[in-house]
Amino acid sequence: KYPSPAGQLLGASSSQPITCAASVQQPFARGVALLHSFWYEEAEKEFLQIAKDDPTCAMAHWGVAMSLHHPLWAPASAAVLEKGSAAVAKARAAKKQTARERGYNDAIARVYEGDEKRSFDDRNKAWAAAMEEVHRANPNDTEAEIFYLLALLSSASLCCRRGRQRPFAPSSRSKARQQRRSQAIRSPCCWPTIWPSRSRSRCGCRSCRTTD
Repeated sequence: KYPSPAGQLLGASSSQPITCAASVQQPFARGVALLHSFWYEEAEKEFLQIAKDDPTCAMAHWGVAMSLHHPLWAPASAAVLEKGSAAVAKARAAKKQTARERGYNDAIARVYEGDEKRSFDDRNKAWAAAMEEVHRANPNDTEAEIFYLLALLSSASLCCRRGRQRPFAPSSRSKARQQRRSQAIRSPCCWPTIWPSRSRSRCGCRSCRTTD
């Protein structure tokens, strides 16, 4: 766990080591924890400092772009979109990055494509599609799963309000555990909890709650 600017403890991050200086590994993990806590302003500060300490760190610029995108809240202004696009450009230009890291960078880049007239919903859907690819390519990467589910959630409420897709309902309690995970792939209207110790799927639609 990491201390927050207010002196409280943030949740732990399961972020994997990145191809950046050893001195920024822990600050990067803290930045990811800030993202998970939706503390976007502080996350941006953390990633900007990492970029200053290690200018070649691609994932520092990824973190800045992620901090500027608030998928559950409101669309970004034209100025913020421009700032995010600049961060993405720096992330993609970095020479030292793994295929996994490039996948993360390409995914957040989908958010910043197009001008300010592009809809917020379309940006979130594009991010979700790209994060699905990252998740499938890195099945043991917990962070990829978390950000993929966040991307799904970002478009779930709008999808359900418009009735575009009927929520999936398990046919029996005995199959609920298996279906809950596959449901995240098939139905963007539902957001299953990712923790195996929990026994309930929390979803964005009515009649879409299951228990083991």
